[in-house]
Amino acid sequence: MREKYHKQSRRDIHERLRSVSSWVGKLGLLLSLLLLAVVFWEGDGTPWIALEVGLYTIIFAAITLASARDFHVRAILFSGLVLIYLVFWITAFIYAWQGEVLRLGLPLVSFIPFMVVMILSHRILIALSPVQFVFMFVYTKNHAVLPYGEILQTTNSTSFSLLMGALSAVTFLILALVSWERSNTDRRLLALIGLQERIAATDHLTGLLNRRAFMNRLESLWNSDGSLILVFLDLDHFKPLNDQYGHATGDFVLHQVSKRLRRMAGTEAVARLGGDEFAVVFGAEIDRSSIEPLIARAHAEITSDIEVEGSTISLGVSIGYAENLGNTDTLSKLLGAADAAMRRAKATRSGWARFNDRIDGAALASSTLKLDLKQAIRKQKIRAALQPIANAQTHKTVEYELLARWPNSGLDPDPGPDKFIHVAEQLGLLNEILWMTLEEAARHLDFTCARLALNVSPAQLLASDFLPKLLERLSKLNVDPRQITLEITEEVVFRNLEENVAVLDSARKTGMLIALDDFGSGYSSLAMLGALPLDKLKIDQSMVRKAKGDERSADILRASVELAKQLDLICCVEGIETEVAAKEIERLGADEVQGFWIGMPELVSDKRNSAEKHEFV
Repeated sequence: MREKYHKQSRRDIHERLRSVSSWVGKLGLLLSLLLLAVVFWEGDGTPWIALEVGLYTIIFAAITLASARDFHVRAILFSGLVLIYLVFWITAFIYAWQGEVLRLGLPLVSFIPFMVVMILSHRILIALSPVQFVFMFVYTKNHAVLPYGEILQTTNSTSFSLLMGALSAVTFLILALVSWERSNTDRRLLALIGLQERIAATDHLTGLLNRRAFMNRLESLWNSDGSLILVFLDLDHFKPLNDQYGHATGDFVLHQVSKRLRRMAGTEAVARLGGDEFAVVFGAEIDRSSIEPLIARAHAEITSDIEVEGSTISLGVSIGYAENLGNTDTLSKLLGAADAAMRRAKATRSGWARFNDRIDGAALASSTLKLDLKQAIRKQKIRAALQPIANAQTHKTVEYELLARWPNSGLDPDPGPDKFIHVAEQLGLLNEILWMTLEEAARHLDFTCARLALNVSPAQLLASDFLPKLLERLSKLNVDPRQITLEITEEVVFRNLEENVAVLDSARKTGMLIALDDFGSGYSSLAMLGALPLDKLKIDQSMVRKAKGDERSADILRASVELAKQLDLICCVEGIETEVAAKEIERLGADEVQGFWIGMPELVSDKRNSAEKHEFV
């Protein structure tokens, strides 16, 4: 990580120098061409002037080209400026020897060299300082007398020349000091930011890489296509140890474990992932036949007793490892494999375990899905899909149910919501998915034509800030809460009913409707309908399927529709897949219908124009 940062920092400084070089080259090239044009326009052009300006033009063109192509920028810039400095002095002496010294000659040779060399490095400026002294002394002593003869008659020309040379040399030294200070400031800045970056990448307690830095390191090793061995370690019963001996002792134990991990041979990266979890990556040079003995030695060393203030602490650790031999599909799969092996080692108390697809396959699938889902949510790859809900009589769309889809997941096949929504609930990420899909849908749905139904789990309702955050999101999206329906399931009855009812009552006060979803699929009862503040009853598609050819089930479906009407609830029947079913539900008196015959869920498309926003089927 330190090397990566310093490379980036040096690249930033290089880009700054490249920008300066580009401006120097372009401005110098422009001035050279203008000077050449003016000289010949005035008719004062001579071969020496043409040669001098031609050399300037070539040098500035080389500097410009080098900066544009990023080719040895520093060397060409500094070399070019030194050449310009020397060409200027050489031509100045040539003109003086030819008797072509102007009254402005002395001011020019006193000023222009400083303009040329002021961005050079301090070493070059120090080297040029005596050269400038000699040039300035000789020029002033031998040639300044021509235009300034009368003035110099009253002054000792040698003393004046020495003074001019000394002033020029001192000025070069001052420029060198400024250049050195500038370079020193760059170095201090690099060191300071480098320290900050190392702090950000390091676990403050153990000095190991933290999780973020470890993942970056692992990704770079993965991209290098090398064979890897990934090891996960989890200390056993660390929390009781902390409770018994105190956090100071627990921190000392973690520090000792980190020292032991550092001593392991052949490691590419060692990290503390958080709490009492560690990770190690072995590189390609590790002999596969020696990995099992190496893990065994690591286990023995880590679990050896630790002496703390006269007390002996026995430590346990569970280690799981997985190998990438070029046939592992993804990095997340490798991470999941090591995690699955570690969990098996902990469950079986075997100390350590190597990933075995036959044994750990199911656990790997779950672990991989969790890792990939986190990444998908972070990169906003979960997409919104809308399924229409229509008026049972007119079949006109009156509402859309917001659903989540995970297309182009990289998994085979793409996980359905029946798989990843459950995982998201375990990880506490349902809100992130809801906010993501709600924002996408709100950008495209015309709420003057249809409402939007949101599926909400009991876990979301139980969060004290769920409803305020939902209202805040709706406000930012300019969506009236009266255009929103919250769809809940009967699980809210079995999880803190009173708290859930309070949240639902608050939601209704804002104008939202509350719908009970999947009625008839579980343990629905009349008592539950009386306990919940409802506006709509959605009869599950399983009741529609059972009603086909089964008179008793058809009677239950008919009674459910009638029950909704008696309770003054909007009745929506799901699972309408044929025109015959739609007509039968219309005959029964349902208010709304939903199903594939009405319209399948479709991803929200950015290509829809505003005139089509409410037509997704």
